[in-house]
Amino acid sequence: MIKWILAILVSFPVHYSDVDEPADARQVRMGVLAKRIDQAVSRATCRGGREECSPLWPGRPKELAAYLLAVAWWETRLAGNVMRAQCPPKMCDNGLARSPWQFHSWTLTKEAWDGYQDAPLASVAPAAMAATRVLSRGARACHSPEGVFSYYNRQTCVPSPAFVRGARQRVSTFRRLVSR
Repeated sequence: MIKWILAILVSFPVHYSDVDEPADARQVRMGVLAKRIDQAVSRATCRGGREECSPLWPGRPKELAAYLLAVAWWETRLAGNVMRAQCPPKMCDNGLARSPWQFHSWTLTKEAWDGYQDAPLASVAPAAMAATRVLSRGARACHSPEGVFSYYNRQTCVPSPAFVRGARQRVSTFRRLVSR
């Protein structure tokens, strides 16, 4: 699955702030993200034959990976400065959010939150698991892609009127990724 995840990550358009990033540096950054998404999916779906594992994710592993990819894409466009915890003003919810999944301090453990500032690429793993937990709760509660994305943003299965367009974009991306 990691090859599929990486292929999708590198197929997304380069964020305008990353146009000068060397291709090999972007490949490494996307490789880190792909590995962490794959690890989160493996843990949440008990993939890999671990004993005494209770699945967190109620669906197929590919669906969870597609949700994680769609959220990261629509939240940050996979911008390098976001992954490096170097958000300029007006990005990352005006400095209040971190990681490709744009978590606020109350969503991550203190260790993960502080770690993301000090070692952002190393902290992608706890952020990926945090996103996985929220998406899993949404999938269990909402039973539709629209509901899952709404739950991710608002902890309710019904999108706010302001989020309807954003939800449609995320659902479209999710469906496109799952079909690949």
